[in-house]
Amino acid sequence: MPTARHNSKTNSVKIESLKCAGCTITSFKKFKDEPDQSNSVDVQCASRKRDLVVMINGTISIGYEPFAEQRDFVLSILSRMKFGLQATQLCIIQFSDKFYTAVEMEMGEHGGRAEVLRNVSNIKYQQGRRTMTGLAMVLANEQFFGKIKARPEVDRVILLITDGKPADMNLLQNVVKELKEKHVKIISVAIGTSNNYIQRFRYIVRSIASGFKQAFKVEKDNMKSIEEDVAKEVCRTVQPPAPPKGKPKLQQKCFQEKKDILFALDGSRTVNTYTFNKAKSFVAQICAELDITPTLIHVGMLQYSDALNTRIEFGLDQYTKYHQINEFLQNVFHSKGSRADLETALRIIDKQIFNGQNGDRISAEDFVLLFVNDGLKQGDQVLEQIRKLKDKGVHVIIIGLGKPADLYEKMASHPSDVNYLDTVLLKHIVRDLTAITCRKVKCEDNEVEKNQKDKRDSEKKSLCQQRSQDVLLMIDTTRDMKPYFNKALKFFAKFVKRLNIAATKTDVGLMTFGRNRKHLNMEFGKYKFENDISKKILKTTQTEKWSSPVDVAGALRMVNKQIFNTSTGGHRKGSSDLIFIATLGKVLDRYKIQKQSKMLRAKGVRIAVLDVGFKTPAIDYLNAIHDMVSGAKDIYPMDFRKASTISQALLDVKCKVEEKTVSPQCFSRSRKVFFMLDRSQNLTYSELPKVITFIKDIVKRLYTDPNNIEVGLMHYSDIRTARYPLMLRKWSLKVALDRIEYLRYRSGRKNFLGYALKTVRK
Repeated sequence: MPTARHNSKTNSVKIESLKCAGCTITSFKKFKDEPDQSNSVDVQCASRKRDLVVMINGTISIGYEPFAEQRDFVLSILSRMKFGLQATQLCIIQFSDKFYTAVEMEMGEHGGRAEVLRNVSNIKYQQGRRTMTGLAMVLANEQFFGKIKARPEVDRVILLITDGKPADMNLLQNVVKELKEKHVKIISVAIGTSNNYIQRFRYIVRSIASGFKQAFKVEKDNMKSIEEDVAKEVCRTVQPPAPPKGKPKLQQKCFQEKKDILFALDGSRTVNTYTFNKAKSFVAQICAELDITPTLIHVGMLQYSDALNTRIEFGLDQYTKYHQINEFLQNVFHSKGSRADLETALRIIDKQIFNGQNGDRISAEDFVLLFVNDGLKQGDQVLEQIRKLKDKGVHVIIIGLGKPADLYEKMASHPSDVNYLDTVLLKHIVRDLTAITCRKVKCEDNEVEKNQKDKRDSEKKSLCQQRSQDVLLMIDTTRDMKPYFNKALKFFAKFVKRLNIAATKTDVGLMTFGRNRKHLNMEFGKYKFENDISKKILKTTQTEKWSSPVDVAGALRMVNKQIFNTSTGGHRKGSSDLIFIATLGKVLDRYKIQKQSKMLRAKGVRIAVLDVGFKTPAIDYLNAIHDMVSGAKDIYPMDFRKASTISQALLDVKCKVEEKTVSPQCFSRSRKVFFMLDRSQNLTYSELPKVITFIKDIVKRLYTDPNNIEVGLMHYSDIRTARYPLMLRKWSLKVALDRIEYLRYRSGRKNFLGYALKTVRK
């Protein structure tokens, strides 16, 4: 067993300055075992009883100068404390490989502060080859609980400084778990040459710490920046974990319905630790948005890999409060089994979890979130186990950890239930998991209005679900589209498979266009099945010999006159209309595009664009596609992982357009509103009337109660051209609208927004 390198006991001495490798420590002129009053940590903290173990990294990767800075960092924290039997007892451990990991200073085997600082400053850099953090934790455990001089009922704190992944991870996890059960507070500091380097092992270091507030990261040459925070954390009293005052609440909710939700994480070696911790963090975020109570939502977790390491981390009835789950998740580690045995995991879920016992409630709806990697091999066996779960009524949601895989859609309960960790949005998962019994609307006055609105919303939703749709797919066939043409066809084919054509009575048409040629390849209603339509799309060839620019305006004119104007194109009058365009955006005439798009939108046709060049966007390209679409949200990237999300967004558009998201009562509150209008060259003469109309519409809505509203208006450009058509005061609605209506066009050269804001503030 490693032994201490410093055992001397001497009396406290007065010093003017104390030199150590690469540093000089001063301000100990009048040392009499009392803390320095100049420090921000108070006297009570400095004299509080605690057993402190400081673990400094002595591996060769640290380097001489950073080791000296690490030592100075420790000296700065220790200089704030008082040492002795009635104050702090200190142990110093330097760790690297098993030969050089040793106790530099035994717990309590020291004198006063001056001696402690002197001994710490004389610690030599050992330059070991490996990072044996687990062995260092074993030594710390012995210092706390294996010595005769160990003091009961005192705070026990470990300050760990490290610059890399532990070489003995299994040992470390076991010892850390034991220390936390004994209420030892662990503060971890991850250091490195750069932030990118620290990211490689930050999650491991954070899992060692007692909590998020006890985990720090900093570059080696900037350790001074966290001295104050670390010192305060060392000082803070150790207390058993208590429930937090509150957790993030869902906006606009009454309560969520009863659910049993299981998270199944891939813990095999095919998933790296960074991705595993990212998935675990995402689980914590989901749980924070759920109503986890004994009567509503219950959650459980299973980590699967090989048969040896597949285990239920916690059952559905084990934790019924969010803070308990969050605390447990911090201690879940990556098992790194040899392979991902999902078949066995699903069998466990079927037989041991969703079996009507062990917390599985018959009256609750069952969900399982499968975090799956793309290296999955057990196709048929997995699908058979998935089928058994679905037959039980379990809703399966897939979250991919890697590349897209066709198997995911077969596993999920619905194609739209396939998500990917890198792109999934938290609100989408929470929305899928929770059904809200009633929704609160901001600014509502009484329960009756809320119930009436809920009823209207449900009626709208049912009507929207019954709507049929005519979808016209348009693809650019010019030579410049060659690198993207086949990908765009495949994306359209995948998009069509998610339209659920039979259930929604959707008809699909296909049109190709280029510089001189426009052709309707497939009329509406010609094919009634997704597979037939997809095959027809994939057979489309790129026949255009000309390069850009492409005549989008001509193609839209043909659509306007021949398809969405007469019955000859197969368009149905009772259906909603959608155009989905794939083009590179090198167009002939933007003005004509705007004109044709406006005419189509006036007929109720929604226009969306598939952004084939989203990875290399150019300003001309972005401007062109913005001219076509119905709104900014109708531009979708050609990302195959988002095909399900895009199809759902396009199908649900009518519901979203008809819903009223703002209650009229919100405008009855007393408020002051000041409009600022940019009158520089960015605002053209033709755009001014649109802006004026927009401002007038807002003002009309604000004047629900004229006694509760003050309105002001300023237009600005150059420094000297700021004008106030409306000073901020209570105006009658007629006066306010008249002054806004008669704004004249002025064009300044520059936009001095900062000067204008300064004027408004005065």
